[in-house]
Amino acid sequence: MVSGGEVLLGRVSRPVGVLLPTVQRLVDAVTPGDADAVAVLLHRLPGLLALVEDDVAPLARALVEVAPDLHNVLELLEDLHQLASGLPGAKRLRRRG
Repeated sequence: MVSGGEVLLGRVSRPVGVLLPTVQRLVDAVTPGDADAVAVLLHRLPGLLALVEDDVAPLARALVEVAPDLHNVLELLEDLHQLASGLPGAKRLRRRG
């Protein structure tokens, strides 16, 4: 008869064996300071995500909406530049600054 512990050990032994090299590299690479930094980051993450959702994302959406209008303004300025360049005395005004 096989006990529950033996069944559990049989089920986890292969996945644990596969993960062991990765876990060992993690243990070798992560310092206590790294672990503290990750803990601080995880603690701040909800606030950072809220900031991105509430402030950054709406601003980015607004910029996408403004882009065509800005393009139109730039075209208008180019047209005004061409018009002003054709006025008598425009070259003299540009040289004077």
